[in-house]
Amino acid sequence: MWSGLVPLILGSALEPVEIAITIMLLGTPSRLRAASAWIAGHGSTRLVQGLVFGTILHWGARSANPAHSRHWIVSTVLLVVALLFLVAAAREMLSGDDPDAPPPKWMAILTSATPSRPSSSGPA
Repeated sequence: MWSGLVPLILGSALEPVEIAITIMLLGTPSRLRAASAWIAGHGSTRLVQGLVFGTILHWGARSANPAHSRHWIVSTVLLVVALLFLVAAAREMLSGDDPDAPPPKWMAILTSATPSRPSSSGPA
């Protein structure tokens, strides 16, 4: 199992977007606190995702009685997640970028974020 997970772990740890956001946070007034809060929040989110999906996959695979197999639940959950990813990727590929558009809102929020105030626009 670990041999299949190691490339995913390394890929998510070395993801360029996350590294770029961390570097941008180091340029804000609260530097280390903001970057540390970002890393801690992102790491805890990944940990919760791993626990949830690990529990779902383990729950579907541990059925001792083949008559009461729950493999269809696990397969359905994985299929729905895969379809959501494919739809999001297709929407991103098919949407045209406007070269005259202002910078994304998340960049303005990122530069004004502090550990005590996550965003300037309030809750989403």
